Amino acid sequence: MAHGIRLTNISFQCVVKNASYKEVWHTASLYHLVHTAALVSAPITKHPNIFGGLLTGGIIAFSGTCYAVELLEVRKYSTLAPFGGFAFIAASASYCFRRMNVQTYHIELDVGKLD
Repeated sequence: MAHGIRLTNISFQCVVKNASYKEVWHTASLYHLVHTAALVSAPITKHPNIFGGLLTGGIIAFSGTCYAVELLEVRKYSTLAPFGGFAFIAASASYCFRRMNVQTYHIELDVGKLD
């Protein structure tokens, strides 16, 4: 190389005794990625603070506890994961309700002028 710049691959590797914990890490990182990408749509929702707060809380509660379970290899730390899942569902519901209220029409007819 002309300037002496060298790029190396740095990866996070940990020693996992039980292979099932690797699957927990994979699930946590997938949900973390998908719901972080969903945060991009928060500004177009009717109540972005509610939507973004529910997604952020879900990421912390679900993915965070899954990361802790995998790193510490202790399943008792997974008690907050269902609350994170509920927050994901509530965020999705708040987004769907926003989408349903976008186009509402109010039509008034004056029956007396139809003759």
